[in-house]
Amino acid sequence: AQRGGARDGAERPLNRTTYDGGDYGITFPVPPGLDLYTPDQPGAYRQVFTERRIVYLVNPQHTEESIVIRYSDNVSEADLSSYRTTLDTSPPQAELPGFLKVGVADIAIGKDGSKKALNFVYTITAEKTDKSDRMEMTLRQVVFLHKGRGFTVSCETASKRFDKADKDTFEKFLSTIEFR
Repeated sequence: AQRGGARDGAERPLNRTTYDGGDYGITFPVPPGLDLYTPDQPGAYRQVFTERRIVYLVNPQHTEESIVIRYSDNVSEADLSSYRTTLDTSPPQAELPGFLKVGVADIAIGKDGSKKALNFVYTITAEKTDKSDRMEMTLRQVVFLHKGRGFTVSCETASKRFDKADKDTFEKFLSTIEFR
C-alpha cells in the first residue's frame, strides 16, 4: 500500500497529471501534492460526486484540504451579478452557526488571466463526528461562466493552513486552468 492513501485505506487514483474536461471546455495540470478524482474514477470519494460535481482534488496528507469543481447549466451574466449582490448584502449561508464572511471580490483567472470570476472567502466551524471535535475551515469559492454554464471552484482547508494552501496551491491552480 502507498503511504498517504485515500481515506479508509482505499487505493489512490491513477497518477493522472492533467484533467481534460471535454465538453466542459476546461483543462488543467493536477497541482503537485494533490490527487485527482473524477466521477469515472472516484476512489474512496464516490459520495463526493453528486450531480454536477466533476472534479475532486485532495491532499492525501491533509484530507481536509481539497478543491471541488461543480457546474450549473444555463447560467448568465445576470445570474452571476445577482449572486454577487446577494453575497455583498446578505449571504445565504449567514444563518449557519460559525459562518463568517471574509471577503467578496472580482478577480481574473486562467492561464492567460482573462476569465472574469467572482471570489468569495469565508470561514465556518465544521463539526466532525461529535460536537467536541470541531475544526475551523476556510473556504474560497470562485465562480465563473464558460460555455453557457456556471462553474464553482471550491478550495478549502483548515483555517490554520489556509494562507499557505491559498498561496502555494489554490492561487496557482486557478492560474493554470485553460478554457477552450
